[in-house]
Amino acid sequence: MKQTQKHLGNHGFTLVELMVTMAILTIILGMALQLTESARTSIRISENSTANDSIARKAFDLISRDISQMINREDVPIEFESKSGDDELLFLASIRGLTDDTEIGERPASLVTYKLSFDETFGPQLLRGMRGHQFDDSSDSALNLNPETNLPEIPTDNLQRISNGIIRMEVEYLVKKQSLVNNEDEDTVNEEITREIEAPELINELKGLVVTIVTLDERARRGIPTNRLPSLADRFDDAKPPKILSKSGLGSVTRSPRTKH
Repeated sequence: MKQTQKHLGNHGFTLVELMVTMAILTIILGMALQLTESARTSIRISENSTANDSIARKAFDLISRDISQMINREDVPIEFESKSGDDELLFLASIRGLTDDTEIGERPASLVTYKLSFDETFGPQLLRGMRGHQFDDSSDSALNLNPETNLPEIPTDNLQRISNGIIRMEVEYLVKKQSLVNNEDEDTVNEEITREIEAPELINELKGLVVTIVTLDERARRGIPTNRLPSLADRFDDAKPPKILSKSGLGSVTRSPRTKH
């Protein structure tokens, strides 16, 4: 008799208890999955940001190095082409480079270009080109330093692919402009640094470049068909009209009809 009562006292979980337990476990698992997914998303964003920073850093390091060695002379033309969409740079720099002739040799100065080109296989790619020149009378390497003469084009063989992760490049120019302000008996010379969308005609007016690029890491690149990349790049607008960055008086000059300012 006692054994029967003991057996009846040992019962399992009820259906309600099982449902409550399952509900609690479901909530815990859902929270754990949400935290895991959130962590994975943060890691993915961080990896993408690092990859894009690496793409941009490589391009900016090359452009900065070449621009820092640009030859700044009034008789040297510059061709920074601002157009609808991607801009192009072409300038002369004191960088030793090779020619494209059969007689290959180093030259004391080089034409340098940066431009974006679209390839059906790789999509947009940033190209850097160089062609060395020496200043003599030979037809294969002579370079006419005339600000009114266009610089020669760099041959296709001299173009090097820098990155497939750059889909858009915009260039703006920091230009120094001087103006006279009439102040009673004297004219004050003011200087303005403006952010222009067109390159200045005189190289000595150019005080800096603002280069903006749009990068696309490899993971994002694989998720977008190549033929859709140009339309993606077109979503980024061109630079806006000029903006004055600074304005300061440089001094004063006496008004005189013989004085040229």
